[in-house]
Amino acid sequence: MLCRRTRWFSRVFARYYGTNVPPGVAVTNNIIDLVARGSSAPLESSWRSLSVGTDYRAPVIPKSVDIQERDAESDENARFDAVGIESMHDADMTDRVFYEPGGYVESNRANTKPLHGVVLGEGYQPRSRKWRVLVLTDRGECCPLERDEITFFAPRLVSRDLAHRAGIFAGPENATEHAARVAILKQLRILNHHLERAASLFNPNRIDIYAAFRSLDPYAWSAVTLSEALALVKPTAKIPDIVTVISTHRHLIRNPRHFLIDPLYRVNETFLVRPKSHVDRIERVEQWATQKVNSPIDKFVVKARRITQISEDLRQKQLREHPSQVLLRDVQPWTKEDLDIISLITHANVRFEAAQANPYSLALTTIMRRVYPELEAVDDHTAHSLLSQIGALAPWQDLLSVTHLAASQKVQKETVPIVDRFLAEQVKSVTSSATTGQVLGPTDFHLKDPLGSVRHDWGNLPVYIIDDPDAKELDDGISIERIPGDPESFWCHSHIADPASLIHKDHIFAEHAAKNYATSYYMSGVAPMLPKALGHSQIPGMTLYASGDKETPQRVLTFSARVRSDGEVIDCCVRAGLIRNAKRFTYDGVDLALGGKIAERWYPLGVPNEFKGHLAQREVSPRLTPEEQTDLQNLSKVSSWISQKKFKEGVYVSTSPASDIHLAGEYSALPVPTWYDPSSPVRKTPSVFTGMVPMLMTVHSGSYAITGARGLVGQMMMLAGRVASRFLLQHDVPGLRRFIAPPIPISDSAAQEILDARDPETLFVDTTFVTPRTVMLSTGGYSISPLAHFMIGASEGEGYVRATSPLRRYNDLVTHWQLHAVLLKQSIPFNETALAQLGQYSIIADREHGRRGGLHNLSWRYSAIKRYFDLQLARNPNFEWIWDAVVVSPPSVNDSTGVGHYSVFVPELGLKFLVDDLELDFLKVIEMGMEIKVKPTVVRFGPRPAMILSPVR
Repeated sequence: MLCRRTRWFSRVFARYYGTNVPPGVAVTNNIIDLVARGSSAPLESSWRSLSVGTDYRAPVIPKSVDIQERDAESDENARFDAVGIESMHDADMTDRVFYEPGGYVESNRANTKPLHGVVLGEGYQPRSRKWRVLVLTDRGECCPLERDEITFFAPRLVSRDLAHRAGIFAGPENATEHAARVAILKQLRILNHHLERAASLFNPNRIDIYAAFRSLDPYAWSAVTLSEALALVKPTAKIPDIVTVISTHRHLIRNPRHFLIDPLYRVNETFLVRPKSHVDRIERVEQWATQKVNSPIDKFVVKARRITQISEDLRQKQLREHPSQVLLRDVQPWTKEDLDIISLITHANVRFEAAQANPYSLALTTIMRRVYPELEAVDDHTAHSLLSQIGALAPWQDLLSVTHLAASQKVQKETVPIVDRFLAEQVKSVTSSATTGQVLGPTDFHLKDPLGSVRHDWGNLPVYIIDDPDAKELDDGISIERIPGDPESFWCHSHIADPASLIHKDHIFAEHAAKNYATSYYMSGVAPMLPKALGHSQIPGMTLYASGDKETPQRVLTFSARVRSDGEVIDCCVRAGLIRNAKRFTYDGVDLALGGKIAERWYPLGVPNEFKGHLAQREVSPRLTPEEQTDLQNLSKVSSWISQKKFKEGVYVSTSPASDIHLAGEYSALPVPTWYDPSSPVRKTPSVFTGMVPMLMTVHSGSYAITGARGLVGQMMMLAGRVASRFLLQHDVPGLRRFIAPPIPISDSAAQEILDARDPETLFVDTTFVTPRTVMLSTGGYSISPLAHFMIGASEGEGYVRATSPLRRYNDLVTHWQLHAVLLKQSIPFNETALAQLGQYSIIADREHGRRGGLHNLSWRYSAIKRYFDLQLARNPNFEWIWDAVVVSPPSVNDSTGVGHYSVFVPELGLKFLVDDLELDFLKVIEMGMEIKVKPTVVRFGPRPAMILSPVR
């Protein structure tokens, strides 16, 4: 078995990472040493002479390729949510880049001693199914760190050869490894000595980084990069030495009261600088916490206890009611000191980075223990519950989305005048002499279509826009053309909105798009990547559908592929186009019209009355003309050809059931609770929220996103990405490509079992079936080279480029700017270096974007489940809810609590959960893929929502 695993690993490593597995690599329960590639020459440079420019900023990225780990454990269990084949793969990935042996790393975790040392290697641990970086610490211990635990990296503290000679196991195996470790420890101790001396640089009387970079507005956040801080610390040094770099980093990360590490720190080196008012509030409330007589906290506690009791009484009585806010006019108004305390609890509950200590913990613990004297431990959930009970936070809101949407809405207001000016100038430009190619400023749009001279007018060709009925961003459509005399092939066209014909890459909106990275969807609103004001129907390039108005053609980029009956793409091209005959349909409507059935879904919490009419509308089949019927059937036929080709090539798509939450129409745009509006007179009047928003929990089958009309549209979009990659290669223009390697099975027989389990039409295999039969699930990332994308079916040498969502994803917009340059025969806006940097950034940004959305979605799903559970208990106090589950992770034991843990997937709910198991003997028989019964025991809300289950035996 071991030999087979090693062969599989070696084969995949060589194919996707351009080299053979380094000598000595084996797949075992220890570390697989995946040594970072680089120059083959020894890198002999001591830390004393090492100067740092851009080198220290990030791990080495060979050939601009990052690797991501698909099956990493994390709190964002919503990675199982699948809304499309691209999205489901991206959501399941965690960043992974090579950390070069010999490099220096630091790891900071809240409430633990910081760790630092030298990288000996990195690799994969099959039992835990996680990538690890093996670090020799300054205490002489070998510590395997997870990717997220590394907060700082600087290359070449010692030579790579010395790091290799130190070995990769817990203890030295021979005299050579022992001597190498001693040599590394000597370097670390010398470095420690210099770092201790450098710490004196940060005496506030000498250098006050916070005072230099905080916002002049005491209520506003600002930011400081590590480079900016270094320029203040050593203003005369063009390239600071490594000791200064590490010291400055340590000062910032170990001072959370003033600096909050950015989630993208590994690629942007940025700390957020806390507003002066927040810092003052922390110090003020901490002083109250130590005040023994007449403390404002004591007065707040009395008021808070009364309100929480009222809130709980009303909640029990109005459990089945619709949401409402009740003002408590018989309770004394909130004082200035009360609002200070509430603000502190709110800020403490918005975001907390695990890499730093919690600056609110002292004050927060004091407040919570006084409000809840029986409390055993203070955590995020406790603070969230208090905010909800005293009316500072509605039960249907999470602070993460509230704060993000508030910031987004502020930006939206600022963009309206810019768009209004454009609309006015557009009218004038009809009779003006404005030409393309003129120099544009940061607020100037293209008044004339830059691709106007080369656009292909698609005339009356039907373009089918197929989406969900409530979709707002209609940015893609598909069409098909028969080829006279050749019934065995068709031209398939994917027409994509063309915002690059309006926005140039240096526009202020392009800057906003880069910062936002992607559109964020929340239950209470949308934080768009591009301003909402651009969605106006008169603005070209921003939509494909303007109420069917044929007099106003829509600008598109069209990705065309000629597909043969064996699934081969025998010709392709990319053109700027104009569409005039857009037809809008829903996924369910197309499925019914083509004689199929609606994609499988179920409602585990029942269907509230508010949703029954809405669901009935989904059962209505649209009336298609004969031409429309034929076109959609032919598109479905081509999609089937492509799937059959993938089937023969051994491709499969691994997903599981996924859940969605829908709100009744009148609650689809929930307002921010009144308390968050400082100008509201209600802000000082205590209030409580009662009832709950009507919610419908829908669970889709694992094949939902790749079946019927959804699968058809997804197939055409994937085809467009392959066409984009081919087109860029043909014109020798770099593109940022996505790649995914196939999973690594535990044996040849396991690989065959997975292939045999595939659905021949959709290629679907449930993840719970695949996981126990693999050593490693799919890994993927970004590359300039055209590497293969296993699940999409893009071959090596062809590649796959994202290009179908330029309104929602920044990387797609970048691709459109590249394609514009090719079509206009102009110089390209992004070279390989810029795209490689974007790829490196995207690895972390994808992770953060998925984490933020995943936590938000989990909060709503857990709310729906809890409400259903509470309603059942109200009817039957003995109600017990038992679920069938599949084990999806190996068991482990928490050393501090002695409790066993493992993850399970509950198909009925389409969710992954953590199980606490007190019977440690049972852990010995727990295996991945095992079916067990579980029940919910604990639910926690806050920045990191969680629902804990226990086994039922």
